[in-house]
Amino acid sequence: MEASKTNEGNSSLQNSLEQQSDVPIVSEEERYALLQKLNLAHEIGLDQSFSLKKEEPPDNSLEKVVTEVVHSAFWDLFKQQISEDPPNLTMALSLLNEIKEGLYDIMMPHQTKLKSEVDEILDLELLKQQALHGALDVMYFAQYILSVMKRLCAPIRDEKIEELSKETELVSLFRGILDTLKLMKLDMVNFTLFSIRPELVSNHMEYERQKFTDYIKLSGDALPVTETWLKKHIRPGVNIKDVLYNAFLDLLTWDSNEPYPETLILDEKRLIKLKEEYYLMKMTATIVLLSFNSIPPQLQSDVSLKGEIKQHICLLLEGVKNDQQLSQGIQNVIEQIKKDINDKLASREMNHLSDEQVTSLNQQIQQVTDPQNRVRGLVNLRVLDFLKLTLMHPGGKTNFPPALVLFKKELESLSNSFMNIVLYNINICFEHYKKIFTKNESSSSSISNT
Repeated sequence: MEASKTNEGNSSLQNSLEQQSDVPIVSEEERYALLQKLNLAHEIGLDQSFSLKKEEPPDNSLEKVVTEVVHSAFWDLFKQQISEDPPNLTMALSLLNEIKEGLYDIMMPHQTKLKSEVDEILDLELLKQQALHGALDVMYFAQYILSVMKRLCAPIRDEKIEELSKETELVSLFRGILDTLKLMKLDMVNFTLFSIRPELVSNHMEYERQKFTDYIKLSGDALPVTETWLKKHIRPGVNIKDVLYNAFLDLLTWDSNEPYPETLILDEKRLIKLKEEYYLMKMTATIVLLSFNSIPPQLQSDVSLKGEIKQHICLLLEGVKNDQQLSQGIQNVIEQIKKDINDKLASREMNHLSDEQVTSLNQQIQQVTDPQNRVRGLVNLRVLDFLKLTLMHPGGKTNFPPALVLFKKELESLSNSFMNIVLYNINICFEHYKKIFTKNESSSSSISNT
């Protein structure tokens, strides 16, 4: 009785909550399907070289291990069946039928004559009859399939098909045919994407806006993380574009433990990569500039030495993503800078750095791991200023910070990637940002006037 009452109470509470909630009840499948469509439109719009690729599970992952075990077991069973006397061709027939369907998938609509030919030669009922009477020549049909694939494939697959045509072991042959067919399907999809790209690009913006709005509605039409992110930058008298630019700059130092704004769900990987590039460029530039202070006066005008120091520091810091990793490798960096300077001094028959100069070099470079370091702060400020200027004047001429001229290539590359993500995202999500800005701007002004 008590359990019954409890269940009734839970049911009533659930009904009450569902009636109060504006969040639509949707399945995970619906949400996932919509996200997939949104992601495809986003990638096509943002990445000019976008193409679909064969999905492979990560190395050493459970998924990869299980997949390999299952595939191995399948092909071992196939080998066992065709090795029987007489051969058991049950799996061979199944594979021929699967391959036949695969050939249909990579045919163009106008290739009706070829489709009829494949239909006739790979007639499953006829193949079954031949198998029953011990007259099915599996190798003959495998070679026929390869001849059809050769007519349909892109030039990039010619070498593989030629290699398969010389294969005499049936298991390897069928396995190779199936793998190549999968790649040919991708080739066809990518060719289709390439063909319709101009039309996609001209219409995808509106399509993506609509799909993103649909996705947000499925999530309850709320953007709590996005709102918190933008609110930090909303001030009286600051326009929406400045708020957005400052907010996006904030993402370059985003706390990895915090979720990214909902409006950037499709760009999270790009933003993480960008954050790492930003940190590495900022720290490399800071160390290079500090190292120049330790170059003796007689070498200050040596451009080649400065270039060597930069190159070696870049190599030593490759893959460094945070202050902790930087601290672990900073002594190697100091030793390399010392070596570069001493080698140059030796080449000019000058004395090596004095103990006092080495101590000064150590102290200056060690301090770079401190986020409060003055030079690090100035470099950071110059980089952010430049990135914001490029956002404000896309395609226009922007004054480059003179102190960072040695990093012109790296900073411009960072700027282009950053600007591409930011301006595209603003274009897609502006109405959502505007709604948050309008709502919180009035609150900010009220507090300011109080």
